[in-house]
Amino acid sequence: MDSSWMKEYEAKKGLLRPTCGNLEAYFTTEEICGFPVHQLAMGAVYFPTGELMAVDPLASMGRWVRPYFIRIPMGVYPLTTAVVETEAGNYRYAASRLVFSPEQPVTFINALKGNEDLGTIERGDFFGFDVEAGLAAILDVRTRDVYCNYMEKWARANPEANAYHDLFAAAFEQNYKENPTFQREGGDWINWRIPDTNLTIPMIQSGFGDGTYPAYFGLDKQGAICQFVVHFIDIRIEMVVEPEIVWG
Repeated sequence: MDSSWMKEYEAKKGLLRPTCGNLEAYFTTEEICGFPVHQLAMGAVYFPTGELMAVDPLASMGRWVRPYFIRIPMGVYPLTTAVVETEAGNYRYAASRLVFSPEQPVTFINALKGNEDLGTIERGDFFGFDVEAGLAAILDVRTRDVYCNYMEKWARANPEANAYHDLFAAAFEQNYKENPTFQREGGDWINWRIPDTNLTIPMIQSGFGDGTYPAYFGLDKQGAICQFVVHFIDIRIEMVVEPEIVWG
């Protein structure tokens, strides 16, 4: 990130607002566009450096993954996921949120890394992270590095193994047994603790599965960062305007 990029960002960041209207409503109302919305607590996450990222923890994780250029206050924060209930009584994870302060957000800005091409963006566009294994994770830079160290050692010790089936599947299944609400059998989320550390990685089934998902910082009336939200499903557009979507 350099001064010219930052100048362009300041001029165009208003174009990169959430298209869903009030993103805060996902966590403060019980219904959006006629669909019930529930809140699912997923524990707390530690951010020892304040440099955070959102990434697919199986398909895209690596030390090369850059954090967002905006930092959050270092600390431990609760993670909540807004769950939308379909007409068939099934559930989808619509958005996941970290809260850093009691202040309310008055606007949301797209979380960026500082190397995006802003030249051709238009209102309603967003930059997001790619999901290829159906999972999204929110974590700190230090957690990224410790996780990569652990997974490299694990892979060397288990050269024929599959990370999901041989390492994480049991944790998902156990979490389902302990917290079955808003999960399918087999599990839809974990807040996985890296062995022998105090660092956890929440791994969350990502809305419609594979795709590209945006993240946003919530700013309070003073312009300070108060929230971070990963947006999986635009309920107003993807569930109302496109009713042909098949749920499963």
